[in-house]
Formats: sequence, structure tokens, C-alpha cells
Amino acid sequence: MLLTAVLGPLALGCLFKLPFAEGTDSGDPPTSQGDADSATEGTGDSDDAKDSEDPGDSAGPGDSEDPGDSEDETCEAWTDSDGDGHGAGTAVEVDCDAIPEGLVTNDDDCDDSDGAVNPGATEVCNGIDDDCSGAVDSADVCPCPLEHYGGHAYLFCNTSATWYQAQSTCEALDNYLLVVLDDASEQSWVTTKAAAQGGSAFWWLGYHNLNATPGQEPAGGYEWVDGSSAGYENWRSGEPDDEGDDGDEDCAHLDTAHGGWSDLHCSWADFDGESMSYVCESTVP
Repeated sequence: MLLTAVLGPLALGCLFKLPFAEGTDSGDPPTSQGDADSATEGTGDSDDAKDSEDPGDSAGPGDSEDPGDSEDETCEAWTDSDGDGHGAGTAVEVDCDAIPEGLVTNDDDCDDSDGAVNPGATEVCNGIDDDCSGAVDSADVCPCPLEHYGGHAYLFCNTSATWYQAQSTCEALDNYLLVVLDDASEQSWVTTKAAAQGGSAFWWLGYHNLNATPGQEPAGGYEWVDGSSAGYENWRSGEPDDEGDDGDEDCAHLDTAHGGWSDLHCSWADFDGESMSYVCESTVP
């Protein structure tokens, strides 16, 4: 006879305890809400974890810290020694929102020692690059044709004038005098440029012996209008001769037809039917 028939179903269960799911004492299903909650522990926690890691709660691109908020922005600045708003020299790093006095954020000043010279200035005929364009003076603002040589500006004024008038006209322009010839190269260049102007062959130079003593005449006592003594000379043969009854040929002029110099009366504006023209030269740099 079967055991179940003798002992009964309950007794059989007691004799042979069968294994059930871990964490339960029997294979019976949960009989209460508390048991259900206990049985599902862990799966409910996953929902909690999901809530805590909701993507909507994570920091988005707009919530990230702005790098600019953590550190001041820096700029390059240059010294503005003359206070004209334009700098020069060596750049330094500064806080863009607090640029120290005396510094500016540009380095386009071509002369930081002169407040009248900067890219915003107006160019005038004064032997200086006022507007920092890279060119000394301009034909638009100078009274005579403009040429450049050796870092200096030259004005070829092909108009009739006495030596005194020529010197006065040149001096009326800031930083200009009647031309001073330093050597044969400059002499050759000036002769070529003067001849190219056409018109007169005679051009006043800034060379004279107005202060010479009678004993120094005819060739002594010459000096340039800038105060320098005689150095380079290029007199034509027989010159200077202080020719004339009054012995008053005290100013030198260039004869482009022959390339040499002659002395002449300083008060003459014409000679041999031709006008006496003149060359002005800048004294800077």
C-alpha cells in the first residue's frame, strides 16, 4: 500500500522536506501584502534607482560652468607714452576689463614720443610722417613737387625767387631749409631731379658766405644754412669769383646744365634770362 494511503498527505510532507525558493520556508505563495513586498524587494529598488538617475535631472550643456566665469580674460597691451591713444614697444598681458592707465590695446604708433604723430593725425608738410602711413610728407600737402632721398624729403620749387626769399619760404615750413649737399651722391641725385622739373637750369643752394670778412673773399667763409661749415663742395672752374663791382656774390647756386656751382648775387631772382629756382630739404630725421 502506498505510504500516502497509510500516513496521509501531511505526514508525507513532514518526512520528506522539499527544497523551495531561497528566502522562503515553503513553496506556498505569499499570503499577505507584506509578504509580497518582501518577495519583491530588490525589484522595487530598481525603480528607486531609476528615479534617482533620471536623465532629466542631469546637468545639460546650458548648466555647465562657463570657463570665462572662472578666469578673467586677458589682452595684449602696449605703452602709450605720449598719451595719444596709440601704443608702441613690447606687449604685456593685462586684464581686458581693467587695462592699466598708460597702456592701450594697439601698437600702431610710429613715434610714441610725439602726441601729434599717430595713425589718426593729419599729414602736413613738415618732414615728418604725421599719420604713420610710412611716407614722409605728401605731394597733396606740400607746395612744390616732392621727392625722397636718404630718409629726407626734398621740395623742388621751380619758381622765381631771390636767395633770401627761397630760404624764407623753406624755413616757413616746419623742419625745412634750403638744401644742404653732403656728398657727390646727393649732389648727383639733386641735379638729376632738378633738371627733370624742366624750366630753369639755376637752383639756389643753402650755401653762402654772407658773414665772410673782406679778407676771406671770394672763396672763404662759406657755410651751410644749418650752421655746418664747408665740407663737400663742387664749384665750377673759376668759381666762386665774387664777380662784380660791388663784390656781392655771396650765395651759391647749382647749374644743372653743367652740374657744378657758381656764386651769384643773393638778391637776384633771375639770371641770364632764367628764373632762380630753389630746393628745400627736410632737416629730420
